Amino acid sequence: MKKSRKILAVTLALVLALSVMVVGASTISVSALSRVSVTSISYNKDASVSLTWTKDSSCSYYQIARKKLGDKGYTYTNVSYFNGQYYNDKNVVSGTVYYYQVRSVSTLRSGTTYGAWSNTKAVTTLYRPTVTSLNDMRTKLNINWNKIKGVSHYKLAFKRLSDKAWNYRTVKSTYYNVPNPTLEETYAVQVCPMNGNIAGQWSEARYITIGFAYVKPVFESVSQDTREDGYTSVIWSYALPCEKYYLYVQKAGEGYWSHNIIDDIEGFYNYSYTHLQNGNTYYFQVRALDKYGNWGAFSKVYTYRAKQQDEKKDLSKMLTSHKWRFSVHEQSDYMKLDYEWLLEFKEDGTWAMDMDNAVDDNSATHTMRGTWRLDGTALTVEFKDEEIPAFNETDLLVFADDMTDEKIETEGIEAMISPYPDDLSDDERFWYTPQIKWYVSDKYFCFHTIIFTAENTK
Repeated sequence: MKKSRKILAVTLALVLALSVMVVGASTISVSALSRVSVTSISYNKDASVSLTWTKDSSCSYYQIARKKLGDKGYTYTNVSYFNGQYYNDKNVVSGTVYYYQVRSVSTLRSGTTYGAWSNTKAVTTLYRPTVTSLNDMRTKLNINWNKIKGVSHYKLAFKRLSDKAWNYRTVKSTYYNVPNPTLEETYAVQVCPMNGNIAGQWSEARYITIGFAYVKPVFESVSQDTREDGYTSVIWSYALPCEKYYLYVQKAGEGYWSHNIIDDIEGFYNYSYTHLQNGNTYYFQVRALDKYGNWGAFSKVYTYRAKQQDEKKDLSKMLTSHKWRFSVHEQSDYMKLDYEWLLEFKEDGTWAMDMDNAVDDNSATHTMRGTWRLDGTALTVEFKDEEIPAFNETDLLVFADDMTDEKIETEGIEAMISPYPDDLSDDERFWYTPQIKWYVSDKYFCFHTIIFTAENTK
């Protein structure tokens, strides 16, 4: 019994000696040193290994343990607490594996106390490769990547996005050709460096759609608004989906291309220029860029000569190529008006205006006819109305062929038909306020102060 008590007393003394150190009047428990954790480990481009870990505010410094694959024991390095939780190991060899552990250390006058070692972290000293190019060569997919120091071979992985499983190949060079890739399928590619059985990091995946590099955009049209200097619309189409377009333009004689990036695309594509100079020749080309960063083929060069803005319009053709409609619906305290008129100039020098009129729901329909002759911008119009003989006369109208929508607003051109009947008339005709200037354009025709909207009949 005495022997058992003696053994128990010795054991308790050892436990106390290991768990408590006395320094003067203060004591520090070993459990105050926490077990740190390695938070990151990486092999860097400067051929060094970087290591970071969690902080232990109770320690005096940290100790790093390292060994190389195949070594029996570890080597140790101390890192000052004041230098933080970071270590950069430059004494490494490419193409092998290193193992690291970290622990906190506390030093007092009575001795040194060590915390528990962190979990072991391994790092392979092989650079992460980069797939430098994917080339769609119609009958094969050519893959290239950069050379990594210290490798014995590479592991290549590729698959179509529609496939679940990867295809693997062992390659000793830095390129590989996938035979007979599927047209319009997107392929993913990755490469991993190997030194015997030691594997480095996989490269980032790169993607390519087979056939994308050969389908050219096709220009549908290039059109110009001659009323606005430089406003030119370019329209093209494309067969395969893409992320954005690069539209190139070159002015004849300048010898260099400028480009615009169009990334708001849906099925049919267009872009409008506002700086092209009228009367000059321009060349256009377009190519596509997919969401994986791959280029499509250039379109054929499209040549376009911008029209002169001051080209005179043929008023005779404008008059005979349009029908001119006018309608008015007014409700006042005096009466209710409902007019529907259609005016047409014919190439044989005659004109006709079909009129459907209603005043207070009393309808009347008839056609006013006559002849016309155009000399420059002077239009001579003869009226012949059998039902309203008072309208039979000849007028000389002078046209200005430069009217635009803005002119209608700024010069105050308005339909000025009076809602009141002429008290001196017994057939309820309306009187009209004549206008000094008459206008015609490809949208409007001003006739007896009434603006007709053009309806193109061709």
